[in-house]
Amino acid sequence: MFDIITSPGFPESYPSLTQCQTLIRVPKKHKVVITLFFMDIEEYKNCEWDYVQFTDIETERSSERLCGFIDEPLVWESDSNEVRLFFHTDDMLQRTGFYGTFHAVAIEELQPFIKPY
Repeated sequence: MFDIITSPGFPESYPSLTQCQTLIRVPKKHKVVITLFFMDIEEYKNCEWDYVQFTDIETERSSERLCGFIDEPLVWESDSNEVRLFFHTDDMLQRTGFYGTFHAVAIEELQPFIKPY
């Protein structure tokens, strides 16, 4: 499973005063691997104004708020098969946003250790 994720309006500027959520779901016993290849989101201290953030639905572990520019791909992996992508913008500057992909990766199940005789 593979798909593309973008900010609203990409590659044009994203809209102001936006709060959008997208649920990314892959098959059970898989995790989500998100890769951002491009990001141009208004940057301000701690990404308070505009940002994208990923949250694992099951564990509630989140990425930090992401804003600004990236020089190389940024990768984030979930713990489970469902992730919430949250994109927030204020009413000031609008930029191009982000472009990336997600894909499913099988979660390796640990095999019980069997002591040899």
